[in-house]
Amino acid sequence: MREPILAIKTNTWHYKYFKFIRGLWGLDVPLKTSLCPYCQTMFWFSLAAIIASPLIILGWLLTKFIRVAYKSCARLGLNFMVDFMDKVGLGDAVEFVTKKSEKEPLPATMLFGFMALLCVAALVILIGAVLFSIGFLIANVGEAPGALLRLLTGIGWALFKVFAFFGFLLHQVWHGLHWFFTNGALWSEVASWLLWGLEWGLGACVTCFLLYKLSETRLGRWVISSVELRLNGFGEARAEAKKRRDEEAEKKRLAEEANPKPQVEKKPCIVVRALKRFWGGLFNQTVRVGKTAGVALGVFGIIWEFIKAVKRNACPIVDFVQEEQPSTPPPQPEKPPESDPPIAVN
Repeated sequence: MREPILAIKTNTWHYKYFKFIRGLWGLDVPLKTSLCPYCQTMFWFSLAAIIASPLIILGWLLTKFIRVAYKSCARLGLNFMVDFMDKVGLGDAVEFVTKKSEKEPLPATMLFGFMALLCVAALVILIGAVLFSIGFLIANVGEAPGALLRLLTGIGWALFKVFAFFGFLLHQVWHGLHWFFTNGALWSEVASWLLWGLEWGLGACVTCFLLYKLSETRLGRWVISSVELRLNGFGEARAEAKKRRDEEAEKKRLAEEANPKPQVEKKPCIVVRALKRFWGGLFNQTVRVGKTAGVALGVFGIIWEFIKAVKRNACPIVDFVQEEQPSTPPPQPEKPPESDPPIAVN
C-alpha cells in the first residue's frame, strides 16, 4: 500500500519557528525537505544559539556601543576620535557586521564578539608583556643576555598559560555536553517520568472509553437517568428566562434600528487566535499537494513519523504547503441604471 504524501502547513507555529531559527543562522527555507533535518534543525540550531549566546550578546553590545560612540563623537566635534576609529577599522567592521546581520544575525554578531575578545586578549597580553619587560630589564640591567633569555621564556610560558586556559574552557564545554547526553541516571529519570505520564494518560483514556461504552448500554442509561438532578420549577424558570431574554433582545433590536451604529468588525482576541493556531498545529490534516491529496503533519504526526524514520533508518520527504483559503464568489457586475422612457412629442 502506497503511503500518502506528507506535508507541513506554512501557517503552523512549528514551521514558523523552523523558518525563524534558520533565518537567524542565515539559511533559506527549502521548498521541501526530509523530516529528520526538519526536526534536528530546530533542536541543534536552538542549542547552538543558547551555547553561543554570550558571544552573540557581547557582539551585539559592542556593535551598539561603537555606533553610539561614533555618532556622539561626530556630534560633539571630536573629529580626531572619529578619524582614529576609522583608521583602526572600527567603522568598516561595524558596517560589515550591520550588513551581514541583515541575512545572518547570529553568525555576524557571534564572529564580531569572538574577534573583539581576541583583540582585547591580545592587547592585554601585549601591554602586560611590555610592562613586564620594562620592569624586568630595569631590575636586571647588568645581566642583559640572561635577562633576555628569561624574558623570552616568560613570554612563552605566558602564551602557554593563555592557550591552556582556552583549552580548559573547551574541555569543560565538551565535558558538560558529554555528561548531559550520556548521563544514564538523568535520562532514566526523565524516561521514568515520561512512562509515568504515559501510563496515567493511557489509563485515563481507557477509563473514559469504558465509561462511554457503559453509558451506551441499558444499564448505563438507567444509571444516568437515576442520578440526573430533577428540580421542581426548573423548566418553568428556564422558560421565563428565555422569554425575558427574547424581550430584551427585541427591545435592543428596535433601539438599534431607530439609532443605527456603524458596524465594526470584531476580531477574536489575540490570545484566542494564538491558542487556536497552536491547537490546530498539534494534529494531522488532509490537504492537497499539487494534484493529489496529502497529509499536513501536526506536532504529534511529526513525532510519530520521526520515530518510524529512526526505526527504518530512512526519513520521508515532506512538502511545505500554503494554508488553503476559502473560495469567494466572483463579484457580480453592477447593473446599469435604467434610463427614463422617451417622452413623446406631439
